[in-house]
Amino acid sequence: MPLIDVEGISVSFPYTPYSCQNAFIKSVMIALKNKQNAALESPTGTGKTLSLLCSTLAWLQAEKVKLAPEIVRQAAVSGNKGKSNDSNNGGSGDMITFPKIIYASRTHSQLTQVISELNKTAYKHVNTVLLASRDQLCVNEQVKKITSSHAKGMMCRNLVSTRKCNYFTTLETDEDMLSMLYENNGDILDIDNLVKKAKHLKHCPFFKSRKDFTKADLILLPYNYILDPKLRAAQKIDLAGNVIIFDEAHNLENICEESSSINFTSTDISMCLKECKGVMELYLSLEETVRDEMDNTDLAFGEANLEKKFPFEKNDCAQLLLLLQNFENVIDKIDYSVSKTVQDIDGYLFEGSFMIDLLQKAGIEKAAASSISSLVDKMGQFIVKNQFLAREFGLSSSEKLLEFANLVSTIYADSYEKDEATSSMRTCQKVASSLFKLYITKSNKCVEFHYWCFSAGHAMRYIQSRGVHSIIVASGTLSPLHQYINSIGIDFPITLENEHAAKCTQIFSGAIKNTSTGEPLLGTFKNRGNMVYMHELGSIIYNSSKIIPQGILVFFPSYSQMNLLIQSWKEKKLKSGRTIWIELERYKDLYVEPKDKSDVPLIITRFSASIESGKGAILFAVCRGKMSEGIDFKDSQSRGVIIIGIPFPPLREPRVVLKKIYLGDNIKKNSLVLSPDEWYKLEGIRAVNQAIGRVIRHKDDFGAVLLLDQRFGMMDKNQYPSWMRGSIKSYDTSKIFLEKCSQFFSDKEKKNRHLSG
Repeated sequence: MPLIDVEGISVSFPYTPYSCQNAFIKSVMIALKNKQNAALESPTGTGKTLSLLCSTLAWLQAEKVKLAPEIVRQAAVSGNKGKSNDSNNGGSGDMITFPKIIYASRTHSQLTQVISELNKTAYKHVNTVLLASRDQLCVNEQVKKITSSHAKGMMCRNLVSTRKCNYFTTLETDEDMLSMLYENNGDILDIDNLVKKAKHLKHCPFFKSRKDFTKADLILLPYNYILDPKLRAAQKIDLAGNVIIFDEAHNLENICEESSSINFTSTDISMCLKECKGVMELYLSLEETVRDEMDNTDLAFGEANLEKKFPFEKNDCAQLLLLLQNFENVIDKIDYSVSKTVQDIDGYLFEGSFMIDLLQKAGIEKAAASSISSLVDKMGQFIVKNQFLAREFGLSSSEKLLEFANLVSTIYADSYEKDEATSSMRTCQKVASSLFKLYITKSNKCVEFHYWCFSAGHAMRYIQSRGVHSIIVASGTLSPLHQYINSIGIDFPITLENEHAAKCTQIFSGAIKNTSTGEPLLGTFKNRGNMVYMHELGSIIYNSSKIIPQGILVFFPSYSQMNLLIQSWKEKKLKSGRTIWIELERYKDLYVEPKDKSDVPLIITRFSASIESGKGAILFAVCRGKMSEGIDFKDSQSRGVIIIGIPFPPLREPRVVLKKIYLGDNIKKNSLVLSPDEWYKLEGIRAVNQAIGRVIRHKDDFGAVLLLDQRFGMMDKNQYPSWMRGSIKSYDTSKIFLEKCSQFFSDKEKKNRHLSG
């Protein structure tokens, strides 16, 4: 494999890199050498994942060589101190360790693609682990049949602790041979192949990955394993000194905010009380049974005998029950007169600190958060170990209690401040007031509480404050980049807006401003049901289907708009006497994004088959939906992408309304913060850019992009991905665009015939 020198470090790449890949690798290397953060946009098809892996792993190799002598020296010193029993031995916090690369992506399917790319490189020998939950990795049928992830975890731990899981015990027996048994011709195993291999060996793939984690140099995991404080602690993920990569990071702002937010209802608290009372009753019943058993033996009776049966104290359970009762009383007596009312949404708005006040009034302190989590965990284990008797008390799990423990942990989560002030309630209140809102709605059945975070910086600054080496965010669509960086809340000294490996002549794009009769082509809320507008969209798609060969992807702003338009096309007749839908079917097979995620693979298979048959196909899908990202529509599958309207968030959705209020309040204090209108527009264009990215997937690909809305024609070109800015033009109507588009594909066909001939 070719070796290239980048910033004094030798990088192996599977082939001679394109100029855009060289630029990407150089940006990563500069960031790593200077312990800086980087925000890197590189279009799909430019080898972004390969460039990320090769650059970071080449740097890691060089770091290991540089640090090895010092680590060997400190190990020797530590050994000598141990022998001399030196009580002044320094803490492990001063020890130098090799850094790790922690590579996060949104989904496990995306991480599977990362492994596929890694296996193409010279770095596939690096100790690598892919972390996943029992939902993906468990092979024990007794555990797999349980639907709840929480209950799965409890059952698994019970079977392991009692040595009743053969997969776990066999894994332990074979521990010394694992590297040999899982040798895969030098390739890293993805989730499916790991599960298949482990099942064949009668091993547990979940605990196999946990064993690999301890010695891994490259850790692949979903976002929430890093961003969710509870998961991060449970997985024992240490951020200090390590490189954190967020791939496919275009939605990082929303994911960060979501990871710090929590929702619950008054009914949930009632269910918590029911579970806690059930646990107490189960405890008392078992306690009585144990006492009866002890009365019938000659053994000395004592508390030690009870401790063997019960993993927690009865008084602790009683105390939790009291706290839950207090909390239920507190939320029942909320004074809504002190709340704010907000135009366009029902409900009551409070500062985030009000949520902390509610916990405080119930006697639930920040210091108790970890002990509540620990107690609830023990209660869950207690239910599983006594599951048959537990059913008599209406107990199947401690799911609602776990939700309550997560509620307390989320509200009292540490801030990004590193000093001891983080533990003070004043700091906690300050963070809650500035970054969170509590939104409450009431109905006859229950009260709903939404404790929402409105700053991605809350999660990102915490990660940075843990002493990470660098944070790298990468995606095919981060544009407009400066606005993206402002929304994330931390500094990114190194930035890149990469060109595509494909030439601008390989894409033909246009924004259509008007209908054929000269009326504005406008997908606003008011105009969406306009029959002229809906008919025009159908006509443009119909005419496009005769010009654009093979596969076309049509993206709508929402499911409701997609359904409304498709229904109108099934009813509206053309001059031929046939409906738009029937006319479309004459040229292409038609497929619609399914409601059920499990039906997606079947639709994709049929869509691909229609294209391979020669007829071609159109797939109607939704921006931010199941088809807009994460699926690789290559070559003939996506010769055209058509965007209908702009997928702005629902204007009266409470979280959207409150986000705009939050930004409006903060822009007065900080001019760098996005304005409410800037954020709202950005949310729409990000989703458009992500859908546009489906059209060009590699350097030899080609296709057309058609934007059907007047507002696209008036938009600043810098809002689009850098690789499309030079090619996009505005057209008054679709007629001229379609004529030029026809010529574009005709030229491509001639060129391909010439090359093949």
